[in-house]
Amino acid sequence: MITRNVGFAMGYAALIILTALAAALANGQGWIPDSMPDRVLGIVMGITIVIFSNPVAKRLPGEASNPAKAAFKRFFALVMVLAGLGHSLVWLLAPIDLANWIAISVVLTGFVLIAARTLFKGTGPASE
Repeated sequence: MITRNVGFAMGYAALIILTALAAALANGQGWIPDSMPDRVLGIVMGITIVIFSNPVAKRLPGEASNPAKAAFKRFFALVMVLAGLGHSLVWLLAPIDLANWIAISVVLTGFVLIAARTLFKGTGPASE
């Protein structure tokens, strides 16, 4: 299991690096505008959040004995997937000079929602 996860992470890291190199090369050749490499990497980072957040609700065993913790993990995964999609959407549509700030705000809003749920509802029996 760990080998598969490390292999996936290494492959995904290589994909991110190759995407950055391809965007820089395309920009250097004049094929894409100057703002496009930043947009491409912003979109890729949002997709990264989605890819690594989605399996959170399924990773750890023992949800049958602790439904409150399972519900928290599902909430966490849902919020972070939506934050990642929002991050990518911002980089796709927002003006380039504002995209970074807006995208970071979207992800931080997700963290605030998770923290608020943790404070007010808890993560399971250990926090009740």
